[in-house]
Amino acid sequence: MSRLPRIIAALLLLTAIFEIRAGFTGRYAFVRKPTLVLAPMYAPGLDEDEISRVRTLLEMELAAEGTHALYPKSLIENFYLERDNATGIFDGSFRGKDDAFELGKSLGVERIATASILRYSKAVNVDLVIYDVATDQVVVRVSLESPNFESLLNWKDTSGEKINLHELMDLKVPGLSISARLYLLWVALLLLTAVFLLFGRTLPRLFVESLLAGGLLLALFSWIYALNGDMDYVQRFVATSGLLDIGDTKAERMETLFRYLVPCLLLLGIWVIDALRRYAAFTGVSESTRPSRAGLSLPSVIDVSAPLWAALSAILYSLSLPNFLVLEGMPFLAWFATAPLYLALRQVTYRRGVSLVILFTGLQSLLINWWQGTFSYISLPFTVGLTLVQYLPFIFILTFTVRRFRHYGLLAAPFLWVLWDFLRSLGFLGYPWGILGVSQYAHPAMIQSASLGGVWMVSFLPHFTGAVLAITVERRFFADLYRRWFPLAATVLGVLAIAGAGALGIRINDKRLDKLDSDEYKN
Repeated sequence: MSRLPRIIAALLLLTAIFEIRAGFTGRYAFVRKPTLVLAPMYAPGLDEDEISRVRTLLEMELAAEGTHALYPKSLIENFYLERDNATGIFDGSFRGKDDAFELGKSLGVERIATASILRYSKAVNVDLVIYDVATDQVVVRVSLESPNFESLLNWKDTSGEKINLHELMDLKVPGLSISARLYLLWVALLLLTAVFLLFGRTLPRLFVESLLAGGLLLALFSWIYALNGDMDYVQRFVATSGLLDIGDTKAERMETLFRYLVPCLLLLGIWVIDALRRYAAFTGVSESTRPSRAGLSLPSVIDVSAPLWAALSAILYSLSLPNFLVLEGMPFLAWFATAPLYLALRQVTYRRGVSLVILFTGLQSLLINWWQGTFSYISLPFTVGLTLVQYLPFIFILTFTVRRFRHYGLLAAPFLWVLWDFLRSLGFLGYPWGILGVSQYAHPAMIQSASLGGVWMVSFLPHFTGAVLAITVERRFFADLYRRWFPLAATVLGVLAIAGAGALGIRINDKRLDKLDSDEYKN
């Protein structure tokens, strides 16, 4: 097995070099999207309704073409209404090229598009020109011709074929977005990792785990945006005329797989080899020997695979809430979602424990806020980043408490968690979405406990059962059966009693309402 890490390192080195080169040349080179606004069109012979329909069509096609970030029509209307001190609705009439440049500079866009539509007896011609606002130079000019107005609205040329604006314009602009810069930084670290391993150097486990976790989070971000065609809400709304059905996003998803799949698999291979080596050192079992089930040591298994346990907690936590797989969520998962994280924290060092809670926080925040990836380019990264900043003090406190106090640390964790959720809901940056108690919204009997302490009481119950489950698993190694299962059994009975009390309260309240509605009471 000693040669295998170097083979994987060599493959990782070649992959990193290839990915860096592919980021600047070829099909998957990094591009940026210059901002663009479609100025009022020159369209003599077309009435107001026809102009509006053609404008909507051109905006849809420019947004769907995908090489620009298109500004919506509402900003154009606001510009002219404010500048001309007008009231009512802007009619969209042509104001001239100089006026279009004034519009572009006022909105701060990089490019403006102007269009001329001329209707003849046997054809409709569209002349679309895109200018660079800073240089006043023509970037591209496209001339289109349709046999009649209806064919133009169906976006068909004189031969009856669908017009491919992306092919006609071919306006990919090389450039690095923030996500591209983060990706290149990650690949550069992969390259350094490969070089160190090829020279026989051993890298810190925490470094490899952080690199793998960072890559997976970046891949998830990229995949979420790929599902939206790499367009924000405005671009999709314009491109689909409000229907938001962007069709096939295979090309965007393939690009994400191209960038992340192989590097993550190779890095995962390096991590697995190191985990097997460490497990062998823990148990005294040879790496080439498959350990028997009886010989497995849960503490050592948790130690070498701790990031998987933190990730499992994040996934269970996220799936218990409304999610992209099941819109109603899976509330039963909340009752043991935090247990894997607690178990992992009990077996690792403090520094590694902090990294595990950071991984948990980042992953669950990304998964429960996935819908923000359909809104804008910045909203999802901002929310995940803000959540990590808000949770940072809690991350250190939770890790210290669970590790330092062996007897009561796990029991204190639910109180700390609910307290911190309450604190982060305060202030103008308060964002209480993702509280575990929300997962129980569909169970009226359970949420009756909110009468005692709001959603925080409802949240405390699954947090507490998760902590008790972790304690029970730890006591699996004790010989005393009573001490092993009593905490979990008592907690389950307590939760059932609370649910029973809630159900009874609902029943009593229903009977009271029935009595108030009875004819006897009304009389």
